Amino acid sequence: MRVEQILHTIKAVFLCLFVSQIQATPSQDLSTSFSTPEEIRSYYEQSDYSKFVHITNSTIEQSDLEKGFLLLGEANYKVNNPLIVDASTPVLFIHGVDRMRSILTPLNKGKPLIKVRDSRYINISNIRFNGFNQYSGINLLTEGDSSVVVDVSDSFIEKGAFIFNAPGTYQLQGNYFTGRGKVSSQIVLNNDLADLFVYGGNITNSGMDKSFNVTGNSHINIQSGRFRIFATGVQRTRGVADFRIDSQTTVDKPHQIINVRSEGNNGKKIGGSAFIYVPPSEKKIDIDIINSAGSWKLSGVHKSTFAYYNAAGTLRLIGNTSASGVGQFVNSNIGSGFKILAVVNTLSENPKVKSDNQRFYVNNIYAGKIIVGRFKLPPFFKVDEYAGETAGLFPINLNIDIPKALKKPKILKPFPEMTNVKKYGVKGDGVTDDTVAIQHVFNNKHSIYFPAGHYLINESIKFNVDNKYDHGAGGFIAGEGSEKVIIERVEGGAVFGTQGMAYATMQGLTFKSKRYFVHNDSVFPAAVNFEFTKGTGHATQSNSIYDVKIENANIGIGIGNKSQQQCSENLFVGLAIENVNMAISIGSYNALANVFVNLTVFDANNVIGHGEGYSGGTWSIVGGYFSGIKLNVFKFLNSSDGVYFFDDIKVSDSPLFTTNDTGASFNIFFNKSELKKAGFYIKSAGGVFLNDSVLSEFKIHGHGVISDNYIINNSNSDIVNELNVNHGSYFLGK
Repeated sequence: MRVEQILHTIKAVFLCLFVSQIQATPSQDLSTSFSTPEEIRSYYEQSDYSKFVHITNSTIEQSDLEKGFLLLGEANYKVNNPLIVDASTPVLFIHGVDRMRSILTPLNKGKPLIKVRDSRYINISNIRFNGFNQYSGINLLTEGDSSVVVDVSDSFIEKGAFIFNAPGTYQLQGNYFTGRGKVSSQIVLNNDLADLFVYGGNITNSGMDKSFNVTGNSHINIQSGRFRIFATGVQRTRGVADFRIDSQTTVDKPHQIINVRSEGNNGKKIGGSAFIYVPPSEKKIDIDIINSAGSWKLSGVHKSTFAYYNAAGTLRLIGNTSASGVGQFVNSNIGSGFKILAVVNTLSENPKVKSDNQRFYVNNIYAGKIIVGRFKLPPFFKVDEYAGETAGLFPINLNIDIPKALKKPKILKPFPEMTNVKKYGVKGDGVTDDTVAIQHVFNNKHSIYFPAGHYLINESIKFNVDNKYDHGAGGFIAGEGSEKVIIERVEGGAVFGTQGMAYATMQGLTFKSKRYFVHNDSVFPAAVNFEFTKGTGHATQSNSIYDVKIENANIGIGIGNKSQQQCSENLFVGLAIENVNMAISIGSYNALANVFVNLTVFDANNVIGHGEGYSGGTWSIVGGYFSGIKLNVFKFLNSSDGVYFFDDIKVSDSPLFTTNDTGASFNIFFNKSELKKAGFYIKSAGGVFLNDSVLSEFKIHGHGVISDNYIINNSNSDIVNELNVNHGSYFLGK
């Protein structure tokens, strides 16, 4: 055993002893045991739900907060709002059994649902904020001068805004926001010392009501503070733009919009929206828009405007894609100090920049030439002699720092309103065929729990049109832990399949099929261990999957492989896949903004890619380790004019990242990754951006019939083995 493994084991043992000691006093306020909110978060994520108290009364009062750990069942809880979280309140956790059925509804109109006004840590998960049947309701408000830490995950937020007026850090992960015409902006940040990070999820239907001022509506309004958003889907802002940014950050870092996909169009009455709007200002408002995309044609007041920028800072457009109109030009009406850098954007027309006093124009498409050789990267080297004025803009010096994803505590026993499958005749003894009994539970229940056991089935368990998952959405499928709960299909084939599953949570399970051996010439049966497809009731979207392991299959997880329908904004945290042909297959062109965090894949022909014969959706990976890959790490057959983002990926001695011969426009972005003895074989429009990454014996083959754009920039590269270019502009920087 390596030294670091031994140290890690010792640390884990001490942590377990420490955690168990604290859990012995369930009424204890965690703020007295830990010095920082970050320590509280770390403790919570490595703990379990034993401290939580099930709330059985129908109305939640201020006095209920004294419990500290609130677990809400499947009920519509009336809230005597506002609930005040301050110095007299314990560190607060509010969790639900089912994000669609654990509901908070305010009794007092015109008052915030929850108000945080002192230095506190608050963690909310799997809750439905029922919101307000009025305009400008507030679901969550922070205020005061003391710093706060607020984490909200896997929740359904409707008809009300989150307004953050206090200093501190705010992380929103895997949430679905829908304003339903009751709020002009669903998230507002207004403090110079506030830092907002939105991770995954979806934001839709802001400011629908025509009584609002259309130019004031946006999904997110940054009045002050720093804003970052990653891998989120947005649509129908019913206003000037998806994101409105009024101020610069106070930490000398830019606002960053990374890997976001927008629908843009609001319909004929309102017209199109820009992606971002910065009102006229002499402030130095710096914004990075990186690897974001949309496939729509804008109309109305801001026709064809990607970034409606009117300030005096620097706007950097890096690796964005829109074949249908977004980004046709960037429009700025203020001249003093304004700069733009546009690199590797795949756009339908040349990007243009308008300014009163200055004109900045960076084209991305140049004639290329073939360069084959072995060389070390100098500080800056312009490969293509036609690169033109872009040369003076290097290095770009992007600093993309994505915070760690929030994790879930273990569920060692069922929540009070969860159905324990063993109470319905399921054995889990590794001998009995549990197929019929398990299917019966899924046909009738929303929240389901698997205790430790080995559950054998001979047919796929289905979330089909006859069960609860297609009529109302939601649900929580939990196991005691992926190392303790195994659901195995004895004869091989699919284990689970969905037809319409939305706003649900899954945690702590292993799905296993018949053993297969992975070789380059393996023949796998047409089986998908875990299949997401669209149902007749609604799309498969906004699900959160934690601590799930998949073993032995043709395809580990399939997303939209059987239908070209919406299977989007699904979040996977801590997914492990082993011994498969393709670990993850994403088929539908409408399978978009799916995010994989801390993904590990061992012994596979392919890690992730598009199913044969499908146009292919898009995905992002943050934290990935791949070993024993025989054919392709990533297999891009086609794309719905999307973008792919990979952060902290470690690939060693693996085959190429390949694309199909296609005219589809998509860009591939790697950040802070290690790519050794690997490479790309590109036959499509778009290109590859490698930022701050370690490359060794690395190859790029560009053979596309349409101009390709590649940049290797800010990389701690030792050797680029081969660069073979037929089309496009290539830049190398170190």
